[in-house]
Amino acid sequence: QWIDEAYRSKIVGIATYISSERWHDAACEMVGISLSTSRNRACYIPLRAGTQEDSDLPLVPCAETLRRLKQLFEDPRVIKVAHDVKHHMKNLHLHGISLNGFDDVMVLSYALDCGKMGHDLATMAKELLRESKMDLKQAIGVGKKAVPFHKAPTEATLAFASQEADFVGRLFRLLQPRLIPENLDLLYMNIEKPLIP
Repeated sequence: QWIDEAYRSKIVGIATYISSERWHDAACEMVGISLSTSRNRACYIPLRAGTQEDSDLPLVPCAETLRRLKQLFEDPRVIKVAHDVKHHMKNLHLHGISLNGFDDVMVLSYALDCGKMGHDLATMAKELLRESKMDLKQAIGVGKKAVPFHKAPTEATLAFASQEADFVGRLFRLLQPRLIPENLDLLYMNIEKPLIP
């Protein structure tokens, strides 16, 4: 269903989550992916990481899910949008997936609004969407009580991941159409965007 929607919309907001921020850690694995195909329509796909006892979400076998998503992620006809897309490219690369047909709202924001505001997702959401981004600490906890993302409470995990994908999709649809009217399309396509990979 979500893959079909992504192909129809041609634009999909994405976010990925791993068990460790150390990409070269042999134990590092994908624990979840969120997708958004339109405004306020998003999902979070929890992948198998650890044991069922680690999470109260219904876990999906990682290999099977990534196999189904691989075609979408590698198809340049569908634009995959993220905030700091290079981070998500590294995460997907852990599982042999190359992200083709992508864009980055952080880089778009820098090209369009350099010096006007910060380009972190929380600031962009506040300034451009007039909405507050959920803090990661609200999902995983703070200090000694913090838990890995895939072990966080279901409601918080779903809310955080789905919101991230939804926000990047909405921000892209807001920012990308400004490039040509503001005469920044050539700068972005020829200088800024090529620096992403």
